[in-house]
Amino acid sequence: YFYNPCRECYTPDYDPLKCDDCGGTIIVGLNPLNRDQTLCNKCGKEFVLYKLTYDRLCINDKTGWIVPVVNRKEYRNE
Repeated sequence: YFYNPCRECYTPDYDPLKCDDCGGTIIVGLNPLNRDQTLCNKCGKEFVLYKLTYDRLCINDKTGWIVPVVNRKEYRNE
């Protein structure tokens, strides 16, 4: 896994990881009091980053959030 600029990830080739409970986006750094937490942006469920299956970590330069993404073609077996 590696970091890369978000403009490469937010293309039709990648989808952000979604929460199993509510369908929200899983984001690292959403909580300003604990930037190491990995949370769902809708329900607030906490995830352990190293237990998630993702292809890349994309950084939003404006917010500092890190979003794990999956390759759309590989994930959906297209």
